[in-house]
Amino acid sequence: MHVKMGDHTMKRFLLVCALLAWSTLPAVAGGASQSNKTLDIPNAEDLIKHCWDISEEKRASGVTAEMRKGALDSAICLKKEITIQAQALIKDTSITKDEISALLENLNAAYGRLYWLMFNENKACTPSCGTMNHPLHNAYVARAYESILKDIIRLRKEYGV
Repeated sequence: MHVKMGDHTMKRFLLVCALLAWSTLPAVAGGASQSNKTLDIPNAEDLIKHCWDISEEKRASGVTAEMRKGALDSAICLKKEITIQAQALIKDTSITKDEISALLENLNAAYGRLYWLMFNENKACTPSCGTMNHPLHNAYVARAYESILKDIIRLRKEYGV
């Protein structure tokens, strides 16, 4: 079947074809396409698993002080990974390694403190809530760090940086 097109219809057809062809080209991010670069972007889940694995023995000890230290060890590990991955993603002229670390410390101070108060200083716990709640704030900070790390890795993969 042969279809005859007018000049206007033919131009629109060619424009649509050109747009479709253009949209299949590799996306350019930061001046270089991901397909043109070989990047070693880690898997976020692997980094997270590693950070929890390093503290498994302490967290499973049943000793509150050790459990608290274990959750803190994992949070610190995740913080380090965020700093490394954020440096690979964010322009050097926008933020330094120390500034990234300070932002994460601020998050830890605010988020961790609020969770400490929720679990250990609430009005229902008189005279105390018990020591089993003491590790929870570190675990919640670590979970917040997990979310940040996942987002950074996703963006690195999306933009090819």
